[in-house]
Amino acid sequence: MRAFKYLKWLLLFMLTLGASFLTLSYTKTHGQPYNESIDSALIPMYRSVTLDFVHEYDTKSLSFIGSAVFDLDGDGRPELFLGGGRNQQDGLFRYVDGDFALIEGATDHMKSGPDATYGVAAADMDMDGDTDLLVARDSGVTLYLNEGGKLVGNVLDIPFDDKSTPMSFALADLDRDGWLDMFVATYLPVEKMEGLNIFNKEGYGSNSLLLMNRGDNSFRDATLEAGLNYTHNTFQGVFVDIDDDDELDLVVAHDTGHVKTWKNLGGGKFKDMPNPTTDVFGYPMGVAVGDADNDGRVDFFFSNTGGTAPHFLAKGDLRDDQVFEDRLIFLHNDGGFRFTNVNVETKTADYEFSWGTVFHDLNLDGRQDLIISQNYIDLPTNKFFKLPGRPSRGAISLPVP
Repeated sequence: MRAFKYLKWLLLFMLTLGASFLTLSYTKTHGQPYNESIDSALIPMYRSVTLDFVHEYDTKSLSFIGSAVFDLDGDGRPELFLGGGRNQQDGLFRYVDGDFALIEGATDHMKSGPDATYGVAAADMDMDGDTDLLVARDSGVTLYLNEGGKLVGNVLDIPFDDKSTPMSFALADLDRDGWLDMFVATYLPVEKMEGLNIFNKEGYGSNSLLLMNRGDNSFRDATLEAGLNYTHNTFQGVFVDIDDDDELDLVVAHDTGHVKTWKNLGGGKFKDMPNPTTDVFGYPMGVAVGDADNDGRVDFFFSNTGGTAPHFLAKGDLRDDQVFEDRLIFLHNDGGFRFTNVNVETKTADYEFSWGTVFHDLNLDGRQDLIISQNYIDLPTNKFFKLPGRPSRGAISLPVP
């Protein structure tokens, strides 16, 4: 029995070593997947700025860090919030003379005990004209109200179950009562995770919530009545009007699953609508939202594992009859709640393992550029080298559907 135990661990070690070698070999030889050149005059240049903050990652917490840029004191210059690790306080910084300086005493509700900080959202939650913060942690969600440049914190009473850790927020006034409601994406806590590539296990994953504001920044769970109840690990969601009917729809990235697109039917009801990933499995994680081709309709880009992780490992427990796709996803909005995945046409499909992504016009030429963050701290090869990260200039020509 003891010999079998040692043999099992030896095989696991060899598999891990082999996967690390394959990942290292792929990434070092893959390089830039597209033979494209851009006039250097069109590429904005940036310089590094000193910031006295190093995130302290603890393997007992999820490997994410929350951040927000917002105007704390109303002087027109933004401040920076960074979430701390499990045994680390968060940081709040002001930009002064070319550097970021720590703001002392800006919060009255610091973390107590081990409590990692994940997603952060900045918005005027109490409608008093300044910007407040919502912060997702292992312990739940804290609302920091901005009281004259000082953040006054209160842990919200939200019915998360014991397998659902809040990760990020999507905010919207869904019922048009003047108060912000929220969709909270959740993920399994580390101690309940059974693997990173589980697709088919029934009931495996966390439960995200749709929370309606009662008009005093207390919230009721409206997930079931809205038709949004499901069990699946989720990194991020976003409210946006997809079909120009003046109702905010919901787009969600399911890890080890699909992109989910829900149409807002009005009256607090949502309908699950198909999209090009509905019958294709992958790892959609980050969500970028923008009108990539300036046709007046909002498009979506989603990160994925790319080719960095060996295909046979990333496919996990998927059956032979289930389609697995590790390339990054670019959904063009064709109108009428129809989408086309144009990742190949836009030359954005074949990049590496990626997380957060955002559309933004970086060089002010009227086109939405694309930024993709890469690397994964728990990837074995991350200890030896880093993936490059990818900016992509917004010069996109899309096919007419």
